[in-house]
Amino acid sequence: MALSWSDIRLQYLNLKELADINLIEISKVWTPKVEYMNADFPFVYETPATLKVKRAAPAEPDDPILVKHDEVYMGSKNPLLMSKKVNAPFSCALDLKNFPFDTQRCQLLLRLSSARLEFLQWNQLEVYYLGEVWLTEYKVDKVDIESQEEEEYSMAVISITFRRRFWFYITSSYLPTVMLMLISYTSLYLKRDNVDLRVMMTLTALLVLYALYQQIADGLPRTSYTKAIDVWCFFAITFIFSQVIFQVLVDIRIKPKPKRDRNRVSILLQRICWSEGSKPEVNEKWEEEEEVKEYDEKTSKPLRAARIGYAIIVLLFLIIYWTVVISNMEN
Repeated sequence: MALSWSDIRLQYLNLKELADINLIEISKVWTPKVEYMNADFPFVYETPATLKVKRAAPAEPDDPILVKHDEVYMGSKNPLLMSKKVNAPFSCALDLKNFPFDTQRCQLLLRLSSARLEFLQWNQLEVYYLGEVWLTEYKVDKVDIESQEEEEYSMAVISITFRRRFWFYITSSYLPTVMLMLISYTSLYLKRDNVDLRVMMTLTALLVLYALYQQIADGLPRTSYTKAIDVWCFFAITFIFSQVIFQVLVDIRIKPKPKRDRNRVSILLQRICWSEGSKPEVNEKWEEEEEVKEYDEKTSKPLRAARIGYAIIVLLFLIIYWTVVISNMEN
């Protein structure tokens, strides 16, 4: 931290061009006090400050009355420079509702507490960030500084914008859930008589997705509100769960008749066929064809409706979800 100010009450003698030589003891002059408003006390450490004078204006004309002809520099024209190193952790409240597409803005509040605003205020503020731009979770987008008023004191507000690096969550969370939803959706295009296969596909996809969500949730920050990634995973689980229920309901609807009744009907048909002189094998084949035809009629309509309905639901969800997420990325 480097502070510079002018003190009209001071006069300096014989200033050198190099400011590092013009050292002054801090106890002999007035220095401003900076207070770190949102720092985590008492974990703030400061090195001893160095105070020096910068020769910015020529010396005043010599006074012939004085015995010693020293070069006199006025304090109003030659500013004081105070520098020190500060190690202070600052707290930042994060809004993770749009996680992992969130943008965080953290602030460092520095208040001049030596005097009130009418006597002392920040001016010509500059801030430089010299650290790494690409962090583990975020990218440091920009660092700004501005002056504000707070309780009749001058406040310097340093704003740091962090943009989360979300591609890791795209590859590890979003793409696997999309693949599992596609697997469960393709079960609607299997052969109509493969009821067991359709149910097992959707049920297996649901179990795998739930295990994946538990793994994802363990690595997410804990919050009392729902995040964007939670909404995505909840929709994926609901999407596959509804398909499991749908497959079971379709199976119940087309449940064949009891075996005893089928055997009784088969015996009656055989008797009728033998009396008419026809072969039972042909009639049994005709019976099987009728059952398959009836099965196809009962399953084709619900499956076609489910294919269209699930596609529309997913499309609407994607439009609404990404519209909300993208609009909140900047805010």
